[in-house]
Amino acid sequence: MAVELDHLVQVKMENDVEYTTNLALFTNVSNSDELRQRIVQGKIEAALLNACVIMDPFHVIVAGHKSLHLFQQGKMKTRTLHSEIIFNLSPSNNVSELSKLIKGTLVSMDTLASISDKEKIKKDESTVNKSEERGFGSRKNKIMTFAGN
Repeated sequence: MAVELDHLVQVKMENDVEYTTNLALFTNVSNSDELRQRIVQGKIEAALLNACVIMDPFHVIVAGHKSLHLFQQGKMKTRTLHSEIIFNLSPSNNVSELSKLIKGTLVSMDTLASISDKEKIKKDESTVNKSEERGFGSRKNKIMTFAGN
């Protein structure tokens, strides 16, 4: 069940209700390189996603469920739950307090429809080996997802 609180969507994981996936959509992010570095350093537990290649928050939630299941089974292909979410969202499976950390505008998940780039998504589906073009690196519009228990 998803609950939206001040633009933060919280989803209890059905396969383990002790875990929650939280989704936040930010626009005009100006410090994505810094955030990515903090994630790599383990200072922030989150997955930084390019919102342009996400059609619906449901896709992120499904990836979160799958990642948690693999984590519980000891079968993840990556080192962290957050990188596993990115891995599970990737067509090629190639891995390359939040509102206070992100220099951007927190907006409703309803905004995702206007940010999604359907042509880019189609291109990404057909160009599986070009992970750089998918933009899971530093881009302007981001969805942050972080899980905790």
